[in-house]
Amino acid sequence: HYGYSYGDTGWGCGYRNIQMLHTSWAPLIPQNLLSTGPAPIPYIQKDIELAWKTLFIDPLGAESYSSTLLGTSKWIGASEAVTFFRSRHINCNLIDFVNGKRHKSLLTYAWDYFYDGHEADLDLNSSFLTVDEKKGAMMIQHDGHSRTIVGIERKIANKNKEIKEEDWIYNLVIMDPMKSGEEMKESLGKKGKGKRKNEMRMFRKSVNMIKEDRYQLVVLDWRRPVLSEEEMEGLKGKYTEGQMVLENEEDVEEEKGGKKGKKGKG
Repeated sequence: HYGYSYGDTGWGCGYRNIQMLHTSWAPLIPQNLLSTGPAPIPYIQKDIELAWKTLFIDPLGAESYSSTLLGTSKWIGASEAVTFFRSRHINCNLIDFVNGKRHKSLLTYAWDYFYDGHEADLDLNSSFLTVDEKKGAMMIQHDGHSRTIVGIERKIANKNKEIKEEDWIYNLVIMDPMKSGEEMKESLGKKGKGKRKNEMRMFRKSVNMIKEDRYQLVVLDWRRPVLSEEEMEGLKGKYTEGQMVLENEEDVEEEKGGKKGKKGKG
């Protein structure tokens, strides 16, 4: 976990999430592309600037920042995280979830990502999955803030009937750069009244807490985590566009009609 320090309080969450992704992804990436230790914020700023100016990755993003981040307190978001990692030949993607009703598709996407490859290992009634030697963490962004997803929990709402998709309850397991390491350690030691345990309350995000109109995920392609030289060449001059996931047909028609979501920062 990397949280705010005195110098980046209020604007540094995007950078802190890049550091958490860096730490999570490093064991899955050749060390000449991604070192084991995460870069400090000024180095991240410089690398994003170089990606804009010399690799010509995401010119639209470069324009919105006047190609300048180094030495500033400008907020960055999911698109800039993708730019940072792609500049290092890392194959990651931006996934857009738009106009969701509690964004069930986001939760099932996260479940499928962590579940892939573990089909034989799980209790179907209650399962808890986290990053491992194959899977890296994900960054989740909405307008104003971003966090890092390190796992997901799934339970059955009603075990006394035939299981349907709507019976599953999902909780994201997140690391929030707004929280300090001390707060998180303290939370892990807490218990509520009676038998109810509250150790994970700071880390869980249920469907009822996912209320924004739009979310973005930054996801590592863990099956093929390194971009080829040809793919790197193909990124030049192209802005970072997310793969869009919509909840229903009405949302599809609304997006076709030209509605464009905000580019989240923070």
